[in-house]
Amino acid sequence: MFILRKLVCAKRTDMKLAYTFSLGPRIAALVAATVFVAATVIASLLSYYQWQQTLETQRNALENTAIVYATAIADHVESNDTNAIKSVLRSVQRLGTILNVSAIDRQGKALVSLGQKAVLEPNDGAHSILHMLPFNNDHMTIAVDIIKQGERRGQLVLLADTTATRDRFYKSIFFVFVASSLACILAIGFSIPVQKRITSPLRNLAQNMREFDASTVHTPLALTGEGDETELLIKSFNNLIVDVNKRDIELQKIAFYDSLTGLQNAASLVRKLDAIFPRISDQAHFALLQFSIRDLVRLGNAFGKETSDKLVMFVAHRLLEILPLGSEIARLSNSDFAALVPDVGQRDKVEQLISLVQSFFLSSQHIADNEFHVNINASGLLLPKDAQTSADALRRLNLVMEESHRLGSGRSMLFQPQMEANSQEEIELGQALREAVADLAIDIHLQPQFDVRHNAIVGFEALARWTHPVRGPISPAIFVPLAERLGIIAQLGNNVLVRACEVSKRLTDANGERAVISVNVSPAQMFLSGFVESVKLALASSSVPAHRLCLEVTESVFVGESAASVKSVLINLQASGVELALDDFGTGYSSLSYLSELPFNKLKIDRSFVRGATVNEKRRKLLESMIVMAKNLDLRIIAEGAETAQEAAILTAMGVDQIQGYYFGRPMPVEQAIATLRQNIQKSA
Repeated sequence: MFILRKLVCAKRTDMKLAYTFSLGPRIAALVAATVFVAATVIASLLSYYQWQQTLETQRNALENTAIVYATAIADHVESNDTNAIKSVLRSVQRLGTILNVSAIDRQGKALVSLGQKAVLEPNDGAHSILHMLPFNNDHMTIAVDIIKQGERRGQLVLLADTTATRDRFYKSIFFVFVASSLACILAIGFSIPVQKRITSPLRNLAQNMREFDASTVHTPLALTGEGDETELLIKSFNNLIVDVNKRDIELQKIAFYDSLTGLQNAASLVRKLDAIFPRISDQAHFALLQFSIRDLVRLGNAFGKETSDKLVMFVAHRLLEILPLGSEIARLSNSDFAALVPDVGQRDKVEQLISLVQSFFLSSQHIADNEFHVNINASGLLLPKDAQTSADALRRLNLVMEESHRLGSGRSMLFQPQMEANSQEEIELGQALREAVADLAIDIHLQPQFDVRHNAIVGFEALARWTHPVRGPISPAIFVPLAERLGIIAQLGNNVLVRACEVSKRLTDANGERAVISVNVSPAQMFLSGFVESVKLALASSSVPAHRLCLEVTESVFVGESAASVKSVLINLQASGVELALDDFGTGYSSLSYLSELPFNKLKIDRSFVRGATVNEKRRKLLESMIVMAKNLDLRIIAEGAETAQEAAILTAMGVDQIQGYYFGRPMPVEQAIATLRQNIQKSA
């Protein structure tokens, strides 16, 4: 049997290597096998039937012959005349197919046996009739009774050769097999165009399905026009293709586009950068810019999400209008946009482009029936100069934006190589600062405050000091802003407060009854829940009277807080007995009305007003007016930053109550401050 097979190797990246028969050869093999089996079975059954019919005809003929000869030898068997029996039976032996002929009497004894040797056995043990059992199954045994006058006298047994009949049957089977094979080949030949017609659209369908995963564009198949199951399958596949194409478009929008503005998103920008960097050269320059809407969350909280969304869309549309053609603009996050601008290779051009964008938003914008001043911070870098991968580009762009936000609203910066090192250093320093605050490793130094009328130390300001285990002393100008950014300024301030109260007890023990210790309080610490109680607890744990503690509050406390909330905290603090001082007066955002409404005891004039007052007439007059105003409000005045005898003299002449500055003493360790206080007390005595 001939079965045509075709192996198809299909290799896919996400599947194991597999071999399978293609549909066309399988159809041809099925047709061939069907034709071959059907033809062979039917012809074989016919040949077998014909063979059996031939054997039956031969048996009937032999039985008729045997009956004739049995009648002829009946008298001889009766008389037991073997010679006569032999004479009759020899004529039977002459028949071409007779191998053996035997006459048997009624006792089962063989009277005459002519021809090939045979074996005689009883039929069933009940009768004496014997059957010839040949040595092979190529023979036919015929046995008839010898009847004389109605009585059975014996039996005539013929052994006939059926080899010729069998050989004809085998030949017919062979011809059937040959004919079936020819029919199988013809069936394959006739089935090829049929199977091609059937499988052609299916092959196309299979090919499309193999290409389905690898391709981003899926093309529908042409219909067969037959209206059969194949066409129905193709229609279903085409419907699937249409649905997949629609969903691909929708998924592309979701994955790579911002739903609000319709701009690309961060993932799309990364994909564009990944495509650009392998092709970028020294002659091709790009600028990667980032624009951030300041205070978008605050505006959304105040006016609602719909208004903030309209503001975002407004900024997106303006960026599309302002930036050069060919720029790739993306929305990175809620308030941040990025722009990949081609053909920009100079830093001054980048600065001009950023300035152009920011200047557009300087004037107020009418959005959702409201007037807004939109403040835009910006950062930028040059590609490939400042980054060679998309990850580095976006990371450094965010780093620059963080620095821009730190400088204030509406600022812009370009990437500088040292920024990355500074950021890494700040992270390491921040981790060390966290550990120092948690381990109470922040110490304090004390700077004396002098009563100019009595030339006596009347107090100290507690100033935080931190010694890094590797880098040594770190300036407060570095670690205090760092603590604010890390969100640990309240914990740091509380540590300083507790330490200052402990030192105040030691100052009292050193006969410094008149020495008041001042501690700076940050807004984050002041508005922390339970702050007033923590102050009381620090005083109680160190057994220090409340009037020996002065809390200095900077004008930044008024930023972002209502006057009522500020006043409530200050009144509670005043009720506890501590003194309150307004620190850095004149440098912040406070209104003069706060001085009359809030319970401050002291006014601390910032050093920026003291510096240069000896040579600058306008600054001297401004300083003098501030002192007069404070006296009129019954506030004690502390001037800080006096570094020369001339500055100390002019402050004394203007009538300040206390002076704090390098001229009288620098910040010093606690032990040195206690010793200085004792010396001052001895001089005063």
